[in-house]
Amino acid sequence: LVSKMVKPGKNEKPGRYVLKYISTGLQDTGQMNILNAKNEISKMAVVTEDMFSTFLDVFTHPDVKMGIEVDKVKRMEELTDQMQEEISRYLVECSNEELSEKSIRNVNALLRIVNELENVGDSCFKLIILTQKKYNRKLQLHERAQEEIKDFAKLVTEFMAFYKANLNEALDNKGLDIAFKMENKINHSRDNLKRAARKRLQEGADVNAELLYLDILKNFEHIGDNALNIAQALRNIS
Repeated sequence: LVSKMVKPGKNEKPGRYVLKYISTGLQDTGQMNILNAKNEISKMAVVTEDMFSTFLDVFTHPDVKMGIEVDKVKRMEELTDQMQEEISRYLVECSNEELSEKSIRNVNALLRIVNELENVGDSCFKLIILTQKKYNRKLQLHERAQEEIKDFAKLVTEFMAFYKANLNEALDNKGLDIAFKMENKINHSRDNLKRAARKRLQEGADVNAELLYLDILKNFEHIGDNALNIAQALRNIS
């Protein structure tokens, strides 16, 4: 309650993330420890989703959002790094206990998910830096490119929402098929948009603006790859 009421000052950095279960030690049952880890991984997924939505907000409203929101994403990127370290350490501690084969598979899948989420956070931070570069250099994307990015971002947002919704349960074959279809949509859009960028360049579009556009597409694609990897890891959880 106090944390919610008393916000940190403007120049005050938030404290380092510490996974509370580590300080209290492992529980008696391996299943409870894995559940604790899943709860923290769900929080990490929320952070990365927030990072992507903040990027979109800044990209759409650079004049209003640039300074404060860029700092916010930087802090969240540092948070995802800390979460990866702490949660992975906890999962390794879990694996040192006597676990069933099923629990060992779950721990390995969760370790993979944590790593993929940290990669999503890295891509989101790169996207906000690209947005800052666009703003500082006064690069103007083609009007079509602006709309293309918004449409492409919807596919990425849907994929992130999909894995976040399924983090606390095993993904069945039907769910994995959905994930592959979402990844295929992202890849198909990437190919079409890259062709559109090449065509604009041939027609005399600003080279620096189109190169930045291609970098944005590349990071969208990376997030899609990470999302598919998370879905595949969830298929291995039982």
